[in-house]
Amino acid sequence: MGAVLLAGGCNSTFTCSTDTQCTAQGRLGICQPASGFCSFGDGDCESGQRYGALADNGVAGACVPVEVAGTGSTSANDSADVAQASTTDIDDGTSPVVPDSSGTTGPDSEASSDGLDSSSDTESEPICCHAECPRACGSSDCPTLTLAGPVNGSRAVDIVLVDGGLLWSSGQGRTVEFTDLDTGVTSTLATFSDHMSVSSIVTDAAYVYAHDPEDGIVSRASLATGEVTLLVTAPSIFGANGADIGELAVDDTYVYFAVQTLGGIGGIGGIWRVPKDARGFRRSAPQLVALAQPARDITLDDEFLYYIDGDGSDEVRRIAVDELTDDTSGAMVVRQDNITAFVVDGDFIYYAGQDTIGRADRLGSNDNIETLATDVDNIRKIVVDEHNLYFTASDSISSVPKSGGPVVDLVTSDDPLGLALGCDTVYWAESATGTIRSRLK
Repeated sequence: MGAVLLAGGCNSTFTCSTDTQCTAQGRLGICQPASGFCSFGDGDCESGQRYGALADNGVAGACVPVEVAGTGSTSANDSADVAQASTTDIDDGTSPVVPDSSGTTGPDSEASSDGLDSSSDTESEPICCHAECPRACGSSDCPTLTLAGPVNGSRAVDIVLVDGGLLWSSGQGRTVEFTDLDTGVTSTLATFSDHMSVSSIVTDAAYVYAHDPEDGIVSRASLATGEVTLLVTAPSIFGANGADIGELAVDDTYVYFAVQTLGGIGGIGGIWRVPKDARGFRRSAPQLVALAQPARDITLDDEFLYYIDGDGSDEVRRIAVDELTDDTSGAMVVRQDNITAFVVDGDFIYYAGQDTIGRADRLGSNDNIETLATDVDNIRKIVVDEHNLYFTASDSISSVPKSGGPVVDLVTSDDPLGLALGCDTVYWAESATGTIRSRLK
């Protein structure tokens, strides 16, 4: 297959020539003559207008300057109803997305890889499913699509959104697959023949990194060629009994991995790392950079490495990346029984444990603890966007506002594991059926 590119975010742009080409949730906008981009009424802007999401990246979401703001032939404050074109031709919500003979996914309009209406004659800002369907619209529930799988009867385990499509791991199928969201075609990017299975995956600009939790192996595959390079083999590094390797994370130099057990002895583990450039690696062992008993889950931001330390009475801990040493235990961020998953953003850490979802200050120590949701259990994965948390449980995909509020059960699913977010779409790996599925947020 061809090269795979990392997703660069929601960066589609739309230029307009008339006001009627600009619509947003039933309102008409203004085609700004100075820029050729759509804007919509916003009382917080001095001009009363804010550029839409599909304007150029330099101005999207910004207030239109007073000195260049056009008035338009139709006021953006009018609440005229605007008909919405269907973006997909869906029957029972379970059929794979396959382009028709015209190259589109439906008879009425084009659909972008993220489910947005990307037809060339209007800008229609994304309408979130949890806000508009079915409660506000009174229509039937938003459809769930099956995008890919299963592969040779294997499970689907983890999923990463990249430019133009999805990378996903097939468990004991020992592959990483690429599903092109424009064409609906799935192909094998890489086969990891040294693995018994392929579980968690992470990416950088050049590679996808994969681990085998059964044999304690970490490998990488080129996004351009699919060539596989072995980085870590647990028996050769950690002894004959190997290691139970957990989640992965990458920065500019290293791939980090959580070791849950070392040498077959329960309760001993930590965070280790190896250079992403594997040349000469076999002559040097991985570096232990954080102690944990055992280590589970791991993530990085620009400043810190975060991980779960413990088995039962758990802590999420953080360590400054430039202070990592083999005797570091890090600073406690939050303590909670049975933490199963967490995610961080610019201000907070969000975590699942003891049938709750909570948040705390990312840079604190059990500071400003807030409970966001209760009576939620068996959470495996949490991801976050600007407004909401999305999470997988044993039989559902759900969301809750980042500031707390009602839990919205988006869809039932049979043993969902991996989870990824697009602009207005949730993607997940449904382990029991070995499929990759999606629906609007």
